[in-house]
Amino acid sequence: MSGRTILVVDDDADLRGALADALEDEGYAVARAGDGFEAIDYLRSHSAPDLIVLDWMMPNCNGPCFRRLQGEDPALRDIPVVVLTADVRIEEKLDETAPETCLLKPAPLDLLLQVVERYVSEH
Repeated sequence: MSGRTILVVDDDADLRGALADALEDEGYAVARAGDGFEAIDYLRSHSAPDLIVLDWMMPNCNGPCFRRLQGEDPALRDIPVVVLTADVRIEEKLDETAPETCLLKPAPLDLLLQVVERYVSEH
């Protein structure tokens, strides 16, 4: 995939699919992963996406786990990340793995698309 590519990482298959559909409707190419480990595997075997949309609370490898792995890999560390989370206390829990932007679920689609476009156009 090249150009306007987004990697959607979420353990909820329905939400992952809905996000991918909405982004594809806007003209983005979308890759999907069910957790942070799948996302890292994808990133290491494909061209870098323009942006990662990441669920923060997932089993296996959650948002903080993914961000640590991403930060340890020089080829991946500069890919911007937007987090979607239902955790209303997310700001209190962020550390050095903090993403560029956090949006609370359910984020309004128009807001999500604005944020995505901002990062994709900068990337």
